[in-house]
Amino acid sequence: MNPFDYLATLISIILGLGLTHLLTNVYRLIQGHRRVRFYWLSIVWASLIFLGIVQWWWGLYGQHNNSDWTFFFYVFTLVTPVTLYLTAGLALPALEAGKQLDLRDYYYNNHRYFFSIAAINPFLDAVRNIVQTGMFGSIAQIINLIGALLFISMAVFRNRRYHTIMTILLAGLFFAFVIGTQLKLKSQAME
Repeated sequence: MNPFDYLATLISIILGLGLTHLLTNVYRLIQGHRRVRFYWLSIVWASLIFLGIVQWWWGLYGQHNNSDWTFFFYVFTLVTPVTLYLTAGLALPALEAGKQLDLRDYYYNNHRYFFSIAAINPFLDAVRNIVQTGMFGSIAQIINLIGALLFISMAVFRNRRYHTIMTILLAGLFFAFVIGTQLKLKSQAME
């Protein structure tokens, strides 16, 4: 077993727990749908967190040739799966037996925590990329830093229209990031 295989195990467990938590809550909300007032932003963010976890786990493979793992770099890297787990836990609540649930109320009562924690991921990914490449200014770094600032703004503001616009913008940034990194990987593979 090489260092990456060993270190990726804990990361995979944390990401898997995040997916399990998120999917369990989706299942319970569907099962108890008569007691749930659904809110589209909650569903969109749960979907984006799901895709974010899968994308981050997929992107982790890019580190398989890294032989410069140190304890501090590993802990720094481990923070992202931990924050993804936490956002997965905050995206949707657990449906309590016999109780009604309003996802709009839940969303706005927890938006400060959710988006503050969510802002950590793109910021850390930008910093990690800068440290590894020794350069600043790549499209991925800029998208990540813009994303972090937009997440912080969503933690600060509660306005529904603002959250709608920012959700659409952040979803677009996320998909641009995924497509851009996949195109970059494809072009590197062709060289």
